Amino acid sequence: MTPPATARKLVLIGLDAADLDVMRPLLDRGELPNMARLFAAGASGILHSTCPPVSAPAWATFLTGLQPGGHGLYAFVVEREQRGTMQLANSSDIHGAKVWDWCAMQGARPVVANVPVTWPAPVVNGAIVTGMLTPESQGVCFTHPPELSDEIRRAVPGYRIDIDRTMMDDREGLYAALSEMSRKHKDLFVHLLRTQRWDCFVGIFTNTDRVQHAFWRNARENVDRHFRECDAHIGEILAEIDPANTVVMLMSDHGFQGSRWKLYVNRALEDAGMLATKRAAALDESYDSRRPDFFEGFQGGRGTKGAEKDAGLVGKVLAGIGVGGTLTIDWPKTRAFLWSLDTGGVAVNLKSRYPHGSVEDADYERVRDEVIATLSSTRTGEGAPAFRWVKRREEVYRGPFVHLAPDVVTAPDDAVEFGMDLDAKEAMRPHRRAEGHHSPRGFVSITGPGIRKGVAIEANIADCLPTMLHAMGLAVPPVCDGKVMLDAFDDARPVQVLDPSRVAAIAAAAPSYSEAEEAELRKSLEGLGYL
Repeated sequence: MTPPATARKLVLIGLDAADLDVMRPLLDRGELPNMARLFAAGASGILHSTCPPVSAPAWATFLTGLQPGGHGLYAFVVEREQRGTMQLANSSDIHGAKVWDWCAMQGARPVVANVPVTWPAPVVNGAIVTGMLTPESQGVCFTHPPELSDEIRRAVPGYRIDIDRTMMDDREGLYAALSEMSRKHKDLFVHLLRTQRWDCFVGIFTNTDRVQHAFWRNARENVDRHFRECDAHIGEILAEIDPANTVVMLMSDHGFQGSRWKLYVNRALEDAGMLATKRAAALDESYDSRRPDFFEGFQGGRGTKGAEKDAGLVGKVLAGIGVGGTLTIDWPKTRAFLWSLDTGGVAVNLKSRYPHGSVEDADYERVRDEVIATLSSTRTGEGAPAFRWVKRREEVYRGPFVHLAPDVVTAPDDAVEFGMDLDAKEAMRPHRRAEGHHSPRGFVSITGPGIRKGVAIEANIADCLPTMLHAMGLAVPPVCDGKVMLDAFDDARPVQVLDPSRVAAIAAAAPSYSEAEEAELRKSLEGLGYL
């Protein structure tokens, strides 16, 4: 299909975890001139993230226009057929049509680069370069079409998608590695803009998140430094586009902020008699994998380095009598536990769901009531509530995948971050120095033809997809949870809505792999323990 005559091009640049409160001092001092120019020339404001405000569900919502209950991804890790065991998420865990599908079906060619959780690359009438959680160490294809991978290696020597474990351990060289990686990402984006045919271009810088996780506490100057570098990268990208017919969106999936308190949710549940621990000779890796940093050190985590090895016969005997070993969950005596660190949600230890379950289905609601009461009454050392709210999952989400969410969903106070260590001496402890963690408030800026100048807007990340399509002169799918950010537009064009029959057609025409492609992808996933 040929795009309508009113169609415009669109370039979207994402800055993972970029927060207006972090950026504003730099903007005020004139240190982010390219971003400041975009803010002044268009509409901008707060972009509310998903619950939880974590990159995996947030970028999935960006791609689909659906909240987590609609696309099914709540964390970096997922429980698949074998409930109780966490595995890293991949693109198959994000349900629903994506921005590239809605563009391509209307004759607009998408080029999408470095969006988290997009591996394996989908088959699409456009180009995809996968982002965070691509298993680079496996030497897998990270693009569609597949030959684009080799082209990128030639055009951007040394290109890599993400940091690895050794980089995280090298604190002295970490900033340089992150900085160089962001420069390579910029080089990739410029290369794609110059060499690919595109109507919709999406490129995401993820290291704005990593730098804050790594340096918020001890080297905040590196945070400011990296934002200045990314602003220069944005300037180079803008130089490649024609502003007369291109709408530019700048946005973040969530924000970033300081925390004064750390809440060990499992300890709070243990204090309330809902969780029990015991000594064991080895780590319970099936539970420890619920830390997002368990896998390859992403998000500034510690990975598996330092994990305890098998303690041998003597160690097992001592652990059996409660001496030595490592602290693990005593599952037969546990009714509820932290579902995953990045969500802060709580799961009920149902017999019908988990092989280690202890709770009958008839007691499910009673246990949820206990969890909600316990967490709702939790206070910081200053006496403030630790949570803005604690709710049942069906009170927070709607859609076909609500059953994949934690049983109890939480929204912590801004000053509180989560810990899952089982050996915490108390449920709540103060930070000696402010630590950095995610904020639910990202930002958005829209500039270009048809966009109002200097107006303040407020939106949700689910609004990005319909807004992108509308800005390009394309129709919006009626299945979206989000809506067009109409306050940003000055041309009064009505929102076109896709015919429901076309929506059904795109669902029926889901991308598929050849037998050879599927066998290779399955081999890679099995090698990583995904399947």
